[in-house]
Amino acid sequence: MLGSTNIVEITVENFQAEVGEKSNQVPVVLEFYAENAAPSVEMSALLKKLVESYQDKFVLARVNVQTNPQIVQQLQVRGLPTLKVISQGQMAESLEGPQDEATLRRLLDQLTMSPMDRVRDQIDLLLEQGERGQAIQMLQQV
Repeated sequence: MLGSTNIVEITVENFQAEVGEKSNQVPVVLEFYAENAAPSVEMSALLKKLVESYQDKFVLARVNVQTNPQIVQQLQVRGLPTLKVISQGQMAESLEGPQDEATLRRLLDQLTMSPMDRVRDQIDLLLEQGERGQAIQMLQQV
């Protein structure tokens, strides 16, 4: 483990427990990186900042591509940095290449939102679009 309990180094041996099982509790962001690749270093710093910001809402599972080629091959990682999001044991998202903070926050917000927050967002969107009747209907269903 690294500094936070929400950041873990992944190996073939701990993959099932740290990714498969934990993804049933919170989303797991798999970060594929190489220590000597500049884009990986930048992405790692951003992800570590986000882990602290989101507290216990997701786990950052780091996969060193140089020491875990079998995981890289199995998950078809083609470039660095690559992120794969696992939620409820399923692949929810896959992002290749450098990502900015705003993009990652949008993704994490969607993954970590409560069902009520999602409904609230949908109602806000309907109201913005002038669909007041649909917004009222959705509220009545809730």
